[in-house]
Amino acid sequence: MVIPLIPSLRLIRLLSLGAPLWLLAIFVPGGAIAGLVYLVLLSALCWHDWRTVPRLSQLSAERVLPSRFALQVEHPITLMLGNQSARPVHLRVRDELPETFELLSEFPAVEIPAGGRATLVYSVRPLKRGVCTFGEVALRISGELRLLQKQASLRVPSAVKVYPKFRGADHYQLLAKIDQRDEVVRKPRQIKAPGTDFESLRPYISGEDLKNIDWKATARRGALISRNKQVEKGQQLAVLVDAGRMMAETIGTVSKLEHALNATVMLSYVTQKRGDAMAVASFSNKIESFLPT
Repeated sequence: MVIPLIPSLRLIRLLSLGAPLWLLAIFVPGGAIAGLVYLVLLSALCWHDWRTVPRLSQLSAERVLPSRFALQVEHPITLMLGNQSARPVHLRVRDELPETFELLSEFPAVEIPAGGRATLVYSVRPLKRGVCTFGEVALRISGELRLLQKQASLRVPSAVKVYPKFRGADHYQLLAKIDQRDEVVRKPRQIKAPGTDFESLRPYISGEDLKNIDWKATARRGALISRNKQVEKGQQLAVLVDAGRMMAETIGTVSKLEHALNATVMLSYVTQKRGDAMAVASFSNKIESFLPT
């Protein structure tokens, strides 16, 4: 989309400076000629400036996005701008962000050399999960003298997904304490309680519980064989996340569902550190999703 040329702030200032010349017509016969000459000269400069504005087809834009976005986390976005014209070009750029993205930095002016490229980096923060779409890259293109500007836009469609805040899970204080105790966790501890996990087979010892006998192994070998059992080394955890409409209520800056997901992420980190396994399911009036161990 292209909008006709619009005057720049520099041109408006020059017009304001030439306004007193027209007052000479009040006091000096033919004094208006000075104002007219000034206006003609300024018009000639504008004509030259208009001819130096590059065509939209000579400009290009490419948006470089992170591999994934996390909720409430700052992310850098890079715009690669190209100029195929024979003159350097001065641009003001504005990227059309999704409605749920917060802009954290301003868009500076960009100077692109003739036949060259320039890079612009800005930061955003997603405020809501889900699929989000970036729009066009809006450009305000100035001529060589920067008297006139042409506003146009380049189509650079991009669809991204915003995930819960997985990054930084290890910053939780609880997880930091667990990290400090990793060596303690790895050391075997004496547990007097009987285990239930199968470990190995051995000959039956007279007087022990008959429940320990493995009858299939006994039939194969023709002698009583017992099972050795060990205490469970890993636990099986299941987390059910309520994804119903009541979880859409906001607490602080995010919804109840986001708080539940953050707690699930923290618990999964702890589970991994402990050597356990965890399954996660979300539900409303039905099972929405299921992630097995």
